Amino acid sequence: MHGGIQIAAKSKNHSQLLQLTNVAVTGVGVALGFEAGQYYQFMGLFVFFVPVPIAFMTLHYASMWTGIGTIGVSALVISLMSGYRMGALFLLLAGIAAMMFALGFLKNVSATVIVACVTLYYVLLGVAFISLQQGVTFETYAQAVMTIFKTQFAHLYANKGIEWRDLESQFTALARVLSMISPLLSALSSSVIMYLLSRIMLKVWKTPVASLGRFQDWEASEYLVWMFVLGGVFYHIEVTRVIGINILLGLILLYYLQGCAIITFFLKRKHTARVMQFFAYGLLFLQIPYIFASLGLLLTGYTQDGILLSLPAIILVAGIGLANVWIGFRQRVEQQGEK
Repeated sequence: MHGGIQIAAKSKNHSQLLQLTNVAVTGVGVALGFEAGQYYQFMGLFVFFVPVPIAFMTLHYASMWTGIGTIGVSALVISLMSGYRMGALFLLLAGIAAMMFALGFLKNVSATVIVACVTLYYVLLGVAFISLQQGVTFETYAQAVMTIFKTQFAHLYANKGIEWRDLESQFTALARVLSMISPLLSALSSSVIMYLLSRIMLKVWKTPVASLGRFQDWEASEYLVWMFVLGGVFYHIEVTRVIGINILLGLILLYYLQGCAIITFFLKRKHTARVMQFFAYGLLFLQIPYIFASLGLLLTGYTQDGILLSLPAIILVAGIGLANVWIGFRQRVEQQGEK
């Protein structure tokens, strides 16, 4: 009897030792990859892969603490190699986001919520980094970025033989919008790339992850409504208006996609001809760039020269997506079909 207990204890200790060893090895590997990214340009993309080993370790051992431990080892190794500031930078840029992805996969949270939370984190982090730079405000940063966009627009239209002065006022406004929402565009693209890479690699390693399901059934979490309210509050406070604009545009994009999913559901349910379905999908998804352009112009106070003609369609589809939180269009139709 006592021999069996001793064997079980040794087996448990061996398992824990193996887990700690794997955490240490993975943490060192992540740290070396991150360090290489600072010195070799082709390794700069490694930051997008950081969530992959963290998520794998978390799911493999079904323990959030395993992922946290891996991040801690990575931060410690980076601090020893390049100083505590670089270690802190790793935690802020990659470590926290990686843990959010790992926790999302572990708890089977929807892709929408994971990407939305990481995007919000990166937006706040980006605005904070800009604001904390000595002698730099977000306004001066936006002006610098706006100048770059204006130069690109002017060069583009000069090559087409169009007088820049004929379009200067419109493109100055558009350049300002792009500069204001640059934190959102950067954060959203980074979050989506990280999520897709993590999901693909976890699938390759045969690690179970929640199914994405069909687009027609896709919906945003009802809790994101509170983030939408928070964005509205930030927008009406002068100091946090930039953050509010970025949050509102990001969530309007989500609700627009949810509206598209609902429309797709009804088109398929009515057995609409495939040609008409593809035509409708094309019209719907071609409006996505205008969410940032038209709504961005509206939120920054520009309402002239007919640039906002696409707004009614965007607001209608996004409104359907937002209303679905309370009405549940698809559930109602399915319940009626069962009667």
